[in-house]
Amino acid sequence: TAYAQGRDTGLAVVHAEDPDGAPLPGVMVVVTGPVGSQTQYTGVAGEARFPGLYPGDGYSATFTLDGFTTVIRDDLTVVTGRIIDFTVTMDLATVEETITVTGESPLVDVKSTSVAGLVTSDLLDRTPTASGIWAGVMDKIPGVVASFDVGGGDSGQQQVNTAWGSEWRNNSYNVNGGDTTDPAAVGASSSYFSTGSFEEVSVSMAAQDIEIKTPGLNINMVVKSGSNDWHAGAKYFYENADMVSDNVTGVAKFEEAGITVGTPNVLLSDLDVQGGGPIWRDRAWFFVDYWNFEVQKVILNLDEVDGTKLKDTTLNVNFQLNDNHKVSGRWLATQKYRNNRGASQYRPYMGRIQDSYSHIPQLQWQAVLNQNIFADVRYSVVKSNFPMCRRWEPCGSEDMATPSTGSAIYSFGYGYVITPTLPTSEFFDERDTDSTNATVSWYVTGENTSHDLKFGGNYQLINYFSPFNYPKGYRRYTRLSRVGDPTYDPDNNPIYATMGVPLEVRLYNAPIAKEDGGSADCFVLGECWHPDGAYSMKGRALGIFFQDTITIANRWTISAGVRFDRAYNWNPAQKRLDSPWCGQTTGLSLPDMFCGGTFAEQDVAFQFQDITPRIGVVWDVTGDGTWALKANFSRYPEALGISYGGATNVNDVGSEDWNWFDPNGDGVFQFGEQTTMRSSWYPGEGTKVDPDLQAPLTDEYTVGIEHEIFDNILLSVTGIYRGRKDDVGTVNIGVPFGLMFDSDRCKNECTPVLPWGTDPWVKLSTVDPGDDGIIGTSDDGGPIPIWAVNPDTYGTNNYLTTNPNTFGFEDNSFYRGISMVASKRWSGNWQMLASWDIGKAESQGSAYNPNALWNARRAVTGNHRQHILKLTANYLIAEPIGVNLGIFVRAQSGQDLYASYTYDNAILEAQGPYGNQSNWGMTVVARGEMGDNQCDGCNRPQREDFTTLVDVRAEKQFTIGKYGVVHFYFDVFNALNANTVTGLYTTINSRWMDITGLLPPRVMRIGGAWDF
Repeated sequence: TAYAQGRDTGLAVVHAEDPDGAPLPGVMVVVTGPVGSQTQYTGVAGEARFPGLYPGDGYSATFTLDGFTTVIRDDLTVVTGRIIDFTVTMDLATVEETITVTGESPLVDVKSTSVAGLVTSDLLDRTPTASGIWAGVMDKIPGVVASFDVGGGDSGQQQVNTAWGSEWRNNSYNVNGGDTTDPAAVGASSSYFSTGSFEEVSVSMAAQDIEIKTPGLNINMVVKSGSNDWHAGAKYFYENADMVSDNVTGVAKFEEAGITVGTPNVLLSDLDVQGGGPIWRDRAWFFVDYWNFEVQKVILNLDEVDGTKLKDTTLNVNFQLNDNHKVSGRWLATQKYRNNRGASQYRPYMGRIQDSYSHIPQLQWQAVLNQNIFADVRYSVVKSNFPMCRRWEPCGSEDMATPSTGSAIYSFGYGYVITPTLPTSEFFDERDTDSTNATVSWYVTGENTSHDLKFGGNYQLINYFSPFNYPKGYRRYTRLSRVGDPTYDPDNNPIYATMGVPLEVRLYNAPIAKEDGGSADCFVLGECWHPDGAYSMKGRALGIFFQDTITIANRWTISAGVRFDRAYNWNPAQKRLDSPWCGQTTGLSLPDMFCGGTFAEQDVAFQFQDITPRIGVVWDVTGDGTWALKANFSRYPEALGISYGGATNVNDVGSEDWNWFDPNGDGVFQFGEQTTMRSSWYPGEGTKVDPDLQAPLTDEYTVGIEHEIFDNILLSVTGIYRGRKDDVGTVNIGVPFGLMFDSDRCKNECTPVLPWGTDPWVKLSTVDPGDDGIIGTSDDGGPIPIWAVNPDTYGTNNYLTTNPNTFGFEDNSFYRGISMVASKRWSGNWQMLASWDIGKAESQGSAYNPNALWNARRAVTGNHRQHILKLTANYLIAEPIGVNLGIFVRAQSGQDLYASYTYDNAILEAQGPYGNQSNWGMTVVARGEMGDNQCDGCNRPQREDFTTLVDVRAEKQFTIGKYGVVHFYFDVFNALNANTVTGLYTTINSRWMDITGLLPPRVMRIGGAWDF
């Protein structure tokens, strides 16, 4: 919770007093900055407030009152989401005089409990920084799990960022406070951004402002503005293969794995050009930025290079209509081209073309309506698409992929796709959102107490349209359980799935592209789908909030607020086109599903409705703004986007899985060759959505202290606890088991065929297959529990997407940790941001059978990192040397590892009448109560290795008089040439513990810039 500043602006609270310390009312205070000025008068308490200040340096405040000296406080810096709070003393004047006081803005925020990481453009410019928002900015934020990008190699693909046990689906992306989050990939960004266009990037991680709905990372990127002075600049960085070191040659573990080349950058080109200035001095300004980025990167053991091109244009225009009214508009446009998305060492044929765009127009109005009322209204639109289709015509102009050794198969959950093949699917998403946010802040002052009331709301409309195409209309595959099984695979061949052996085929009900026999003009980039000829969803979200921030004696600040949120999805009227199997009357279980149809609008399946409170307290310990003790409690609902509602959409892609033994041995499926149906998925059926489904809630507690230990050096220590409850999952109310029988809801809604209370699942035992993945060999271990279901329940499954806690499960997650941050703003020729986070993230889940529940028992989460350490700093060696030296260090614990193995039905059949059961996904855990030595000679590491990366920069700049400044950069990423393994294959079979990822080698980058 925070004082009422805007999400893309800061707030100044100033106090005027006489020489005896008494407040001075009626003082005229003029705050002037790069984007206009604002005038206010102090009230009876000698206080004036300046909301809506655009972030940046060079602010000044001028205090004027008849009979007193005029005081100017300059060199002030405004930071998004933080409060400048300072006092000036005005002496009695015997003659007319002006006193200028130079002083930095206060470091300690004594009004806000919000916990946020902040990276300014100055820190980014002076330290080694990779390209893009994720590798370039997010990796520097304290507490955020690092991506370990080296030299910008991952800048062409956004990363999944989490911190303090947060779920990435609850992240939100904002440009100047306008929502730009992807509504389909909930928690991801709908666009890519030029970091050079931002004045600063603020990442709020805990104790979120009342305007922010969710508990994840709230990333707010504030675009640079123009000013009364003309400024322009250009910056370019370059890498190529000759600037890359080798970190694998001569290393035994890599030689044994057959890895001769790591994952270096082959090419990086990064150009940023920008400029800005006045349109009308003191009234209107503009800023424009153009970013052109390209990276080509080696993928481990893949012959093809993965290449990405990004082009981004950003325009920001600000108008000051008068001292108290401002209007601004922004336009961001991004185009992305990636030639090989989805390909890897094990699935080279899965690479697809991504040729996507996004357009983001924004409009904002800010007004100081009077001395005590501030209004902020913003409207943001996101128009984006996300096409993924084959590399060759009609979608792209790339060559078809070439397989690498050992990469002839691709796992997609429970089966291996046979190669050569086409990509698993092609689609063309249109993901559009319209968002409106409005807030009004009303400041009420009293003799010893003040209230800052903030109320407002946000509204979002989502449109999602997604044509799908499955090339050839089918997919050949082999079940994982047959790989390594002596019955089918006597040689345990990792590329077992070849022609002439038992296979399966999955038939899809989606249209196919023309090269494969489909419609002449209906492929994923065609127009045959519009306006409603494919899967469509819509969503709405409404939030209303109120908050009162009470300040007592200018020492205590208490902020209490509440939010009401309502969100839901629905399926509009739409239609489906014919699939290639339409018209077949035999060989399909449900022939009608494979033909086109028209579907009426469906009712709303469920609604998230939540009332969530927040309260925070700040104590200015010493009264001089150098110590602050903070505590906060917040409750948050989960983001919805267009999640869960799709389970009821009858226009989703459906499929049937059949046995297919390729009788003519040509490797091509001909309709009629299928024999027995194994399983099916019919859209809108099978799994129902609970009409009473509620948003999972996160309760968060933070306690911290901030202290300005020396001039310009701030130390903060924060303890964080998060608990997430009522998660969304799937339960089987047709075949309940275990604790479900004790829940009142199951007693009312479950429909077992066995007598009530009779558990249909029988606990059995099997062995750990050892690292070779073969049962019956010398390295077997165990025992491993496994459950089989009573055959009398076959065909009675009834799945429900719900909050499993209501059926007796404990589906929760937890985080406990401490974050220590030390920062020094630029002074004395150096600056720094350093952090150390220690914590533990755990979760336990629900399931629709006890096998899956065993796998979901309480354990650390995938984003758990016990230690995360970061240091970003630079030091400028003064003239005559005039060289800037920068460093960026990331170090963190490795991810915990789990071993998984798919047991065949024969394991159950040998212990009773348990044939034809689906027990996929049984997990053998390499830690916990089973211990680290559960099988003889097994290699079961608990976690990946601790990873450390060091990047360094040397910069030399030259002033060329009135023509500005020229900079030359020399960066070294992964300066120590670390070769830490960052990925391991954890499915137990012949590839167990194969290296799937390692740090890219050291790379040098050169660059230059000019600005004036």
